[in-house]
Amino acid sequence: MNCRTSALILWLLSNTLAITLEAQNPWSILVSRRVADSLIALHSFSYGRLNDTLIIFGGRNDGIHGKENGFEKLGRNDHLIIFDIKLNKSSSVDLNTLSDSLKYPLTASACEFVQEGKILYLMGGYGQNAQGLYETYPSLTRIDLELLIRRIKDKMPLAPAFSQFANDSFAIAGGQMKKSGDQIYLVGGHRFDGRYSQDSKNYRQAYTERVYIFRFTER
Repeated sequence: MNCRTSALILWLLSNTLAITLEAQNPWSILVSRRVADSLIALHSFSYGRLNDTLIIFGGRNDGIHGKENGFEKLGRNDHLIIFDIKLNKSSSVDLNTLSDSLKYPLTASACEFVQEGKILYLMGGYGQNAQGLYETYPSLTRIDLELLIRRIKDKMPLAPAFSQFANDSFAIAGGQMKKSGDQIYLVGGHRFDGRYSQDSKNYRQAYTERVYIFRFTER
């Protein structure tokens, strides 16, 4: 698979799969490939969707394996990427205009993320912070995608589209967060603090070994 298609893989799975499910009967999946040459090659990113627009956060443009320096700032995606599915075109916005406390979690790898309507939630994720330390970010970020796109088009500051909450319970990376009905399911993941590389020695790692079930409540 062309790595430039990576940012579309979840879109493909949710929009170009032909799935036939019948009680007690086998089911089948048909996957169509779509090449997006305008996208940079990324892995471990998060994304939201508004109609035919994908909004992509974080991830890395280097490889996963054979790493000696960990998930350092060099190689991270520090731009918000906007991809028009119909036109097969992308643009980007530099996130360095945001405060460090907001920017670094948005550029993390392996965040948990889930979307409810026009609101995207990003939780945790791993990366190198402003002090140069490697950590799983203890943050939950609420993103109003509709407001974000509007402010980008109007060339306005982006910060009002984000709300951020800090708590150690949010420090999880590599799990999966999905919505079913009105509940959110967070499955698996771990907290990793320290350099993630082949020769890492001074690090702390703890797997969640559980499933969390909760709701987001707006007040």
